[in-house]
Amino acid sequence: MDQPHQSPWQRGRDLLDRHWVALTLLAWLGVAAWSLADRWGQVRWLSLGDTDDNMRLMQVRAWLDGQGWYDLRQYRMNPPAGFDIHWSRIVDLPIAGLILFFRLFTSNSWAERLACGIAPLLPLSIAMLGIGATVRRLIHPLAWPLAILFLVGATATML
Repeated sequence: MDQPHQSPWQRGRDLLDRHWVALTLLAWLGVAAWSLADRWGQVRWLSLGDTDDNMRLMQVRAWLDGQGWYDLRQYRMNPPAGFDIHWSRIVDLPIAGLILFFRLFTSNSWAERLACGIAPLLPLSIAMLGIGATVRRLIHPLAWPLAILFLVGATATML
């Protein structure tokens, strides 16, 4: 519990030290909101970056429509035989989970758009927590905000 004679500086240090996970996730939420706002035109029109992104969405759609976990054949390519895709379904999990979640609140097309906009940001939360934990142990318990700021400020991270 906070001591009444603690300075505001000490209370701030204690807050950063005790609640670093929640504050990191709050920072991720801010970065995710900024990224979605910045790319809203692409999200709104489901303008995926390249053909691999479009094929990934087709694979997720097929899986959600009942295609088996191990059946990675895309029947829209080379009909009627289809074409085997060599990708793992593990990457489909967050996209599919977000689509199913957003379907509860909106149409399927908007659920897909939101999932495709948010799913790429999920690994950033893990990276932010990992860097925060590493810096807390190796550098100083209060150095994590600077490390996260460097991570988010790196242009390669936010492309």
